[in-house]
Parts: sequence; structure tokens; C-alpha cells
Amino acid sequence: MFRLGIATRRSADDQAPGANELVFLLNENDRTVKAGPALDLAKQWWTRGANVVVYEFPDSLRLPHNVMEAAKRGGNSLAVFPTLEALSQGGAPPPWAVQRKTTW
Repeated sequence: MFRLGIATRRSADDQAPGANELVFLLNENDRTVKAGPALDLAKQWWTRGANVVVYEFPDSLRLPHNVMEAAKRGGNSLAVFPTLEALSQGGAPPPWAVQRKTTW
């Protein structure tokens, strides 16, 4: 995963993304992955002409790093699955997935 991340970051330095529309979904409660580098990548692709939208699961959902985790391990499929389904089909996510305001 680290190699994929590094390769993605490097390619973003001089290439547009392979898609015109990109959706980032972050987890405010994630203490493993920092949002900053993901937001930097989103901004970089936005500057290269992609339509980039960033959503975030709020801290109040208390989701673990692996948002797909089973309920007994802190997951919440009733929040996560409808969000993923809506975003993957180009729709608006449920109200708990907040669109992050970007200042690009």
C-alpha cells in the first residue's frame, strides 16, 4: 500500500488523474491515516483540471480506521454502506457524510 501511495503521489506531480471526476471520502475519527496528505493530493488533481469533491465521515460516528469493520469491532454498516453506494453511483451521500469545504 505504501508503494502504491508513493507512486500515486509521484505521478500526480506531472500527470492529470485518469478520471475527470474524483471523490475522496475521509474519516475524521481515523487516527492512523492523516487527512492532510489526501487533501494535498485532491488539491493537486484539482489544479490539473479534475472535478474533485471531498466528503468526510464525522468524528461523531466514531468509525474505526477500517470503516468497513464489523459492528462488534466498532464499524457501522448502516452509515458506511449507504454512503459508499451513493458516492460510487454518482449520487449525493446521506447527510452524515459531510462535504468538506475546500479553499482551492
